[in-house]
Parts: sequence; C-alpha cells; structure tokens
Amino acid sequence: YTIPRLTGIAVQTATMLLALAVGTLALQSDREPTRTLFEQSTPGILARRILTAAFVVPLALGWLRVEGQRLQLYDFAFGSALRTLVEIAILATLSWWVVQAMRMRDRQQQRAETERQAGEQRLRMVLDASAVPFAILEPVRDSSAAIVDFSWSYLNAAAARTLRSEIHQLT
Repeated sequence: YTIPRLTGIAVQTATMLLALAVGTLALQSDREPTRTLFEQSTPGILARRILTAAFVVPLALGWLRVEGQRLQLYDFAFGSALRTLVEIAILATLSWWVVQAMRMRDRQQQRAETERQAGEQRLRMVLDASAVPFAILEPVRDSSAAIVDFSWSYLNAAAARTLRSEIHQLT
C-alpha cells in the first residue's frame, strides 16, 4: 500500500488527501484558482482547457509508455523519448486549439459590441427625431460617492424646446 521511494503513506490515503484539498479549494469560489476556473472569460476558458489536458495527458502517456515497455515493444530510453515527442505534439496542438477558441471569443465580443453600438445609434436617431421630449439625468457624486446633484446626460431637441433652451447649454 505504500510507495517507499515517493511517500510514506498509502496511495489511497494520498489520493484522498488530494481529493480533499481540491474540494476545499473548489468551495472557495471567490478565491484563486477557483474564481478563474468558473468565470466565463477568456482566462477561464483557457484554464479549464489546459488544466484538463495537464492532468489527463501525462498520466495516459506514462501508462502507455510503461505498457509498451512491459510488452517489450521498446526499451526505456526509446519509450521516454517517444513520450516526450508525443507530449510536445499534444501541447502544441492544445495551444493552437486554445488560441483559436480565444480568437473566436474575441470576434464574438467585437460583434456584440458593434451590434450594441449600432442599436444605441439607432435609438439616438429615433429620440433625436421624436417630437416627444426625452431626457436622461445622471447623478453627480461627491468624494464620498453621495449624490449631490444631477446633470443632463442626454436631451433631445423636443426636451430642449420644452425647457426653452438650447441642447448645448443644458448638457
């Protein structure tokens, strides 16, 4: 039950301690690394994709190398070199996959921002052309963040006429 060269405790005990440590970290969603792992952002996507491969790939390749050596398909040196080459190829492929996913996410965010700006511009055109007075007030805050006044953030021409003033004088 023990691996004397690596640890003085049983493999099952070490595995359980690792599972408890991971569980404890996962319960603290407001702290790193859990916060990054669960957020819907580019770093979150990157972390989830890379961490999965970082655990699975070395274990699988190590097992395959040991099995190949046990079946006498190759010796230790060749198995180790082959494992290293496969790890490099998998890391390069994974990196490319993540870069492509990040690039796609950036394009989607740019598209959403462009659509938001276009919608905002259409709304402004409709409000500017409207005969109905429309205004937006924005709070003015002091150094303690308390509201001390309001300022005009937006007025259409009808609102300026209602207030008997020019838009540029009020904003």
